[in-house]
Amino acid sequence: MMRVGTLGLALMLALAVSPAWAQAPATEEKKEEKPKTFWDENKLFAYIENSATFNLTGSGRGGVNELRLYDYHEGYTFNVAEFSIKKDPSEKYPFGYGLVVTAGIDSQKNHSFGIFRDEQDAFPFRNTEKFDLQEAYVSGTLPLGSGLTLKGGKFVTVHGYEVIESPNNLNFSRGYLFTLAVPLTHTGGLASYTFTVGSP
Repeated sequence: MMRVGTLGLALMLALAVSPAWAQAPATEEKKEEKPKTFWDENKLFAYIENSATFNLTGSGRGGVNELRLYDYHEGYTFNVAEFSIKKDPSEKYPFGYGLVVTAGIDSQKNHSFGIFRDEQDAFPFRNTEKFDLQEAYVSGTLPLGSGLTLKGGKFVTVHGYEVIESPNNLNFSRGYLFTLAVPLTHTGGLASYTFTVGSP
């Protein structure tokens, strides 16, 4: 009898006290978020990639992996070193830009006509420069509705699932559709508009 009474009293005290523990003191206030500076809105990204590929059943002609793009050569390859800086348009700073520079064997395959490659370069991965200006663009948002964003310059395609940067892919190698079905980059202009805006 005594044990049940003590247990019941302890349980009642715990229930009476626990809501007070869960509440934050009334004197504490939420810390206000510091507004982003111009530099805070910039995104930096860099990586270095090396690889070695070997074929257990032999490779295609001349020790290459036919119909592959970046994992083309069998053996060791210094694939790429990349540095990028990007800034998206924001409410405070309604302009943006992007600059991505790369160097390495993979860079030869990303050239656009007129940028380290001309129309006579049938096999750009054999005789063009081993560095590339992968992206160089400016962008801005016009105050039309929820905002019309315009981008101009050279930028990577918005098509497809796989991307040029290996760290951003699920697998090291890319599918044949990445090589044969979509462009890697575009040079020109892009307009984008969001028709629905989520609640804050």
